[in-house]
Amino acid sequence: MAKDLRLSINTVRDRIIAMENRGVIRGYRAVVDEQRMGMPFRALALLEATGPTRASALKELMEDPMIRSAHRSNGRYDLVLEMVGQDFNQLQRTLERSVYPLGYGRARLVPLGKPPRDMDADELAQVELRQRSPEEERILAEATR
Repeated sequence: MAKDLRLSINTVRDRIIAMENRGVIRGYRAVVDEQRMGMPFRALALLEATGPTRASALKELMEDPMIRSAHRSNGRYDLVLEMVGQDFNQLQRTLERSVYPLGYGRARLVPLGKPPRDMDADELAQVELRQRSPEEERILAEATR
């Protein structure tokens, strides 16, 4: 960075520290390549509440490493999750372990991007690769903002 700015390393470091202290820089994050981590399958899980749900559900869901984001929704689906995993079956097991016990069910998985090449015909049928409805497009847009 110092080279690009044509400044000394010490000057750049001091400026970064000053911005951190003023709250201009609030943190750092890692951008993980999920495919290289062995999790090439990405999907949205669209879920309906099957009964009362806990207020702490979103916080609990975000503790699961397969769930990248969780959003409540008004409409046909009550909850939208962005999930990653090795395959469709791993995402299904995550739903059974972490999501269904919180009062959500009737999940529909919508793949994001191309499905992995090694998905068999049964898995492809289960994720219902087809044209999305306008409502699903709206939900996808809201969930990825």
